[in-house]
Amino acid sequence: MNPSIAWLSGFQIVLLFIWHLGSAVCTCTQQSSDYAAWKNDEGYQRDRELLIQFYKCTALLQPWKNSTGWLQEFSHHCQWSGVTCDKVTQRVTQLVLPSNGLTGDLPCVIGQFEQLQKLDLLDNELEGQLNETHFEKLSNLNWFDLSSNHIDSIGNNTFASIPFSWILLKLSKNPIGSLPPNFAYQTSGKIYGLYLSSISLKELPPGFGRMQLLYLDLSYNKGLKGVEVVWGITSLRTLFLGGIQTTVPTDLGHLQYLRTLWMPENGLKEFPVGFLTLPSILSLSAARNDIRVIPSEVNSLVNLTTLYVWDCGLTSFPELYLPHLEILQLSFNPVLCVDT
Repeated sequence: MNPSIAWLSGFQIVLLFIWHLGSAVCTCTQQSSDYAAWKNDEGYQRDRELLIQFYKCTALLQPWKNSTGWLQEFSHHCQWSGVTCDKVTQRVTQLVLPSNGLTGDLPCVIGQFEQLQKLDLLDNELEGQLNETHFEKLSNLNWFDLSSNHIDSIGNNTFASIPFSWILLKLSKNPIGSLPPNFAYQTSGKIYGLYLSSISLKELPPGFGRMQLLYLDLSYNKGLKGVEVVWGITSLRTLFLGGIQTTVPTDLGHLQYLRTLWMPENGLKEFPVGFLTLPSILSLSAARNDIRVIPSEVNSLVNLTTLYVWDCGLTSFPELYLPHLEILQLSFNPVLCVDT
């Protein structure tokens, strides 16, 4: 180490790093009019300014794992790692930085990328509340992934005036705890996929069963109340309910579009009759339950390609006549002496 800085404490080094980054607009009290006042009026130049602010806000505590090109004066921002731009307009359309060591409060500057279609910040260390400023101008957004961060809440008005029309929203593995009471009404017809596994969710908000979802993941929210309403979402293609400890209706024939249903670790004591009424199911998991017996009627699921019933304490398994079955997982059912 250079003797001239050997005496610096760790805290002082952090301060020097922050000074090097310069000032940044990181708080969600910032108004969009303030962003508009920046010196560059052209869209792609404004996007560059937004990216610089985003970097400064999320690298305050530590440098990113990969920041190739970022903040280099003579490098085009469309060539910065994780950034994708429209080839003609040079506007930012994707910001994809998973597992990259981003820290600090989720900066509201992300809500200013007018042409952004995909935001993927999976598996970082971002924290704070998700609120309406994060979506302010994202009228082109179709993918929003903040899974595996430290987001601790969602503001009551976060989705009250969202500009986008049809997005995939992924918030799994954050300590969110609850959804706003008006969540279902504010997002109805605007979200096609909702991933909320392992967020310590205790209760579904009013109107949840009337949402028009294609993909839904509520897995591993122990003790979740109101989950029975999801069986009424007839638009579902994929449903994950692992570790929920819920029951299955005896008739699921109305779920004519459902292709994937995963319900591992639900304390099921028998193979649910409702499973046998799914007309179009392709992938089914009942693993790690206490089912014991798989009925021969499972052969009525003629479109089935994947069946997981491992670690179920099975004592009886029928001969299968499923013409499209590609994957059958029976491992850890010792009475059957099968381990495949």
